[in-house]
Amino acid sequence: MDLPFADLSAVDGFAVRNVDVVVGARVRLRLIGQASSGHPFLGTIGRGQAIRILTGAIVPESADRVIMQELCTADGEALTFLGAAGKTHCRRRVVDPGRDQRVHRVGRGPFTRAPW
Repeated sequence: MDLPFADLSAVDGFAVRNVDVVVGARVRLRLIGQASSGHPFLGTIGRGQAIRILTGAIVPESADRVIMQELCTADGEALTFLGAAGKTHCRRRVVDPGRDQRVHRVGRGPFTRAPW
């Protein structure tokens, strides 16, 4: 199984498209919806748009970044933020490699021994 099953927001904030983000410049986007855990945003984020997103919510395929709410100011249907953090703040979907497919040699890696 894929785990997580989709790209998930790692923070409370706003899902945006990288193309709409200019690092170090004040950007104003239009809020068009919201997503929370168990209630995904079913639309598409277009040019100059963003959605409010909560921790654990599915990040829409049309977005590639979540901006932390602490870096933003929301005023009604408008969102303003100054620049963009270096991180995308998304827990990316990990695709299941398939049954009987080797992903790591036995006895190698950080979890080869119990931590206690």
